[in-house]
Amino acid sequence: MIENYKIENNTLYLYLSYDYEFSSEFGIFEKVSEYIKDMKINLKKGMKIVLVSGGIILGTLLYHPDKNILENKYITSTLLPGYSIVNNTNKEEPKEEIKEENITNEVVVSTPVQEEQQIQNNPQPVEEVKPIVEETTKNEITVYRRNGEIINLSMNDYLIGVVGSEMPAEFHLEALKAGAIAARTYALKKIEEGGILTDTVSTQAYSDNNELQQKWGSSFDKYYNKIKQAVSETDNLVIKYQGSLINAMYFSTSNGYTESAKEVFGYDIPYLQSVESSVDLETTPYLRTIEKSELDILNILGVTNLNNIEVLSRTSSGRVKEIKIDNKIYTGIELRNLLGLRSTDFDISVNNGTATITTRGYGHGVGMSQYGANKLAQKGYNYKDILKHYYINTEITSV
Repeated sequence: MIENYKIENNTLYLYLSYDYEFSSEFGIFEKVSEYIKDMKINLKKGMKIVLVSGGIILGTLLYHPDKNILENKYITSTLLPGYSIVNNTNKEEPKEEIKEENITNEVVVSTPVQEEQQIQNNPQPVEEVKPIVEETTKNEITVYRRNGEIINLSMNDYLIGVVGSEMPAEFHLEALKAGAIAARTYALKKIEEGGILTDTVSTQAYSDNNELQQKWGSSFDKYYNKIKQAVSETDNLVIKYQGSLINAMYFSTSNGYTESAKEVFGYDIPYLQSVESSVDLETTPYLRTIEKSELDILNILGVTNLNNIEVLSRTSSGRVKEIKIDNKIYTGIELRNLLGLRSTDFDISVNNGTATITTRGYGHGVGMSQYGANKLAQKGYNYKDILKHYYINTEITSV
């Protein structure tokens, strides 16, 4: 849902994905509070929090650290200076939220490929403009930025900005290398198919050096050089299946198993099958329990009560496939999108007007688990081991 942020003039700007903001405001306080905590943002009393999507200010929150609360939300539709309104189209995945959480710092992103575009990560692809593919080589990338800019930069500079946005810089070097190769593969595959690259998780999140400086502060040099090393030491390497570039999807954290592409997107991809990833159970983002008002859920779902909740089926990886609530049947993906849940592996219980929801993992679950990759790296696996584990029967080769 939240892709990036910046602090300017005692104001925290939170950049939200287009799809979430224009579908529902449900849970916004919880999501903003969680993001601030995860990103370790130090807010001062009275600081304004401005919610932005596609250059439009959607609302303002005030933070009160003495009470640790957010309040005073005013919905607006103000266009930020320097932005132009573009044609926004909500895309179906694939792609989270690189996402899950902008995975940066215990995250979100993302998730990049993408953290579920549908729940919180389906931002606008800035203008539907097709680049001239012939002029984009493997060493030059065109990025359509959310502020309307169109920039050209080298592949390696692009990848530093992507990996710096999509993965915590604290991650093990081998995990960052795996992330760099997946990001390079994803970008080249996108271009090969005639698509465009944005700086949001509608494709892959990207931050320029100024944005990374804001994000990392005094650790900028350390983290920049670390990610630069991961990119340069895997220069020109991509992932292929039977000689062709793969759709290198990735996400934040699994529930112990990745999910097959068929369960999420409806079609089978040989190299995107469910694989074991039990190391994710050791990670910080794995388990979350939240509470939501029963009345809010009833209004969102259009049902009369939550007394009869029955999980009808789960996928082979343990994620909810179909669930019945009152007299309606939802897919796990539909309910995740409607309620803004972190994953489709969830349990719901209701007591005294409050719904308690426990989720396991973060993101659509297809492809490489970013936190899983980090755990595997910590256990001694190199980037090749990691990529071949998550992308079945693939090879790591030069472009």
